[in-house]
Amino acid sequence: MLNEYLREFHAKLTAKAEHLQTVANSAAASTADKAKALKEIGKLKKDLKELEDYEHKILYPLAARQLEIDLDDGVKVNYNKFGKALKKITGLTE
Repeated sequence: MLNEYLREFHAKLTAKAEHLQTVANSAAASTADKAKALKEIGKLKKDLKELEDYEHKILYPLAARQLEIDLDDGVKVNYNKFGKALKKITGLTE
């Protein structure tokens, strides 16, 4: 999840923010396009910060623990091993 999803998604959002910054700095872009790009950059920065916090506070420590799951234990046991990294589902508590 950390390497194959979150970091890839982070890279895509960063690339989009860089593209929008180019639009915002472009002399050829209209004032409305520049304003729209700047607004979207603000949203992307907020999303990127949230992703970084999630990675550093939740996913990275979880990855460092190198949890082992046993498929024979089933979802109820394995799901709970991931703690805050996954959305809480009522009925799956041990």
